[in-house]
Amino acid sequence: MTDPRIGQHTRFTVRQFPNRIFTISIHADQHLFRNTAYSIRTRCQCVHGFFPGAPGASARCSRPPRIIPAMQPCHELFDHTADMGVRVRAATMPELIAPATEGFYTTIGEIVGTAETSSFAFDSGGSDSAVLLRDYLNELLILFERDRRRVGSFEHIAFSDERLVIAARSSPVDVDRSSYLREVKAITYHELSIRAIAGGYEATFIVDI
Repeated sequence: MTDPRIGQHTRFTVRQFPNRIFTISIHADQHLFRNTAYSIRTRCQCVHGFFPGAPGASARCSRPPRIIPAMQPCHELFDHTADMGVRVRAATMPELIAPATEGFYTTIGEIVGTAETSSFAFDSGGSDSAVLLRDYLNELLILFERDRRRVGSFEHIAFSDERLVIAARSSPVDVDRSSYLREVKAITYHELSIRAIAGGYEATFIVDI
């Protein structure tokens, strides 16, 4: 195997960890790069003919692999014509719920709840996890518009392709501490998706503003 940035004198030292993150060290020819080396960190599964036994591959490794930390739940907003999009990433499907909730409220503005709380429950089944997420977010929108309440402090979340179950706490919106930037009219089905990515899952939803 040859790296075009290095040339023909390249050898690989590979240490196999099936279904785990591992390190491939690429050692340049000392006459070209004065023993310069760099590492590539990636996630992959054992592929026949690539790991030890393939030409240029060795079972020996001079140092243990560096493990990349698990993906942390997060959300980000992005413009979408006259609407606004939210993209959420997390290591597991249940972990998508908290950042998706925060992302939804961020499309409205800075929504702060009071210390007073009451129970909130959501339980819905179906055949599409993205639609289940959309139905949950639509429930948050109804609760906000009708009762001016905000959901947070999750106690239990179970999320699969067929069912979404949430137990959390809701609180009245603190009007004095909150700021309203946009009016969200609906959670749309446009570009609605949940997909597996390296390290976890990514959810995308668009709100009509």
